[in-house]
Amino acid sequence: MAQRLQDGRSLMANLETREGTPIGQLRFDVVPEGLEIDFSIAAPFRGQGYSTTLLQEAMRMARERWPEQTVVIARILAGNALSLAVCQRAGFRITEYGNEDGKSYVRLERRLGEGT
Repeated sequence: MAQRLQDGRSLMANLETREGTPIGQLRFDVVPEGLEIDFSIAAPFRGQGYSTTLLQEAMRMARERWPEQTVVIARILAGNALSLAVCQRAGFRITEYGNEDGKSYVRLERRLGEGT
């Protein structure tokens, strides 16, 4: 992980309280199609809007680093309705339903320069 972040092919954003308590994290990784995101919110903070805040700020950071036409890909576990809703509110569109390693997922995409 440390090597990945140092080589410029990844970008990580962390969200924490004013007191320094970790709320969540989001990581962009360069993949052949563009950027793949992976984000999570700590259990005590879920359902309070922090995912939306984290995703919006991370997308702003990514626009400063990569071209606006870069495709951002999110693969959400099919049963994770909250994360799916967060991505859709942020302008991601469903492009695929799939199955990998026995787990169903929904693939969503948007370009960095689109949406909020």
